[in-house]
Amino acid sequence: MNGIPCILAVHEGLFTGKDIHINGDHVYTTAIKYDPTRNTITLRHTFSHEIVLTKEEIMTARSTIVTNKLRNQMLWIEPTNTTITPSKISNFSKESIGVTLHHAFNDRMSNFGLTALTKFEKMLRSTSKQGWLTLFQNPKHFVNACYYVNYWITHNTDGAAFRYMYSTYLDFLFSELNDERLKQSCDLFNQSARLWIELSNYALSLKPLQPLNKNLEELTICFDSLHAYKNKISKIQLEKTKVIETIDLDAEKVKHHFTQMSRIVRNIKEIEDEALAYLQEYHQQIK
Repeated sequence: MNGIPCILAVHEGLFTGKDIHINGDHVYTTAIKYDPTRNTITLRHTFSHEIVLTKEEIMTARSTIVTNKLRNQMLWIEPTNTTITPSKISNFSKESIGVTLHHAFNDRMSNFGLTALTKFEKMLRSTSKQGWLTLFQNPKHFVNACYYVNYWITHNTDGAAFRYMYSTYLDFLFSELNDERLKQSCDLFNQSARLWIELSNYALSLKPLQPLNKNLEELTICFDSLHAYKNKISKIQLEKTKVIETIDLDAEKVKHHFTQMSRIVRNIKEIEDEALAYLQEYHQQIK
């Protein structure tokens, strides 16, 4: 490795005590040292102590993972000049905020951008063929729609559609660049984050759906092995199937539920409209 650490995929059994069988699931780890005399490689895995394995053990743990293309891939962590200057921060802020604005107003973006929010809010209360009031009337479709709203907002992001994370980033920029527009946008995205959480929780707020919400929250903070994680997912899917079979739904309940969700989305959009206006002004004026 020539003294340069690298990230690589290995069979999860290397760290969970499971047998390393063919076509196993992978996890990523970091190789930090190679000893050619002893033919060993030292790994630093998550928060554990250093683990020393033979080169052959690593090769076996690589060749048995199910995803072929990862078996020979590595990501090298090259040293670089990490000196942070006000000029670098200013330049990077313009570049990164430019990307944010591009995604927010790009019609082709379908996840969490401002354009998507406009469409989402309309679809939630629409009775057209593509409207949620038409598409998700039956129990299976309704439960799945509500489940995945919660799943994608909470479990697949920072818990609030990445709004808390972005607010933290804007707060850092404000502390370094002292531009009030960054602070205003930061505060608004903080408000927006709370509404995203409200939307996520409301999606599974009907009494039969509440256990799914609780189980997804537990899954989000699950630090077990990949095998245990998959078992939790399987149990949630079974529970979801039971809910679909027993939930008592009618058109009025569905309409009320989606109408309330659309109001939350509208509130999110109004706040993020204002937040992005501050960022647009900043982006246009920064040198």
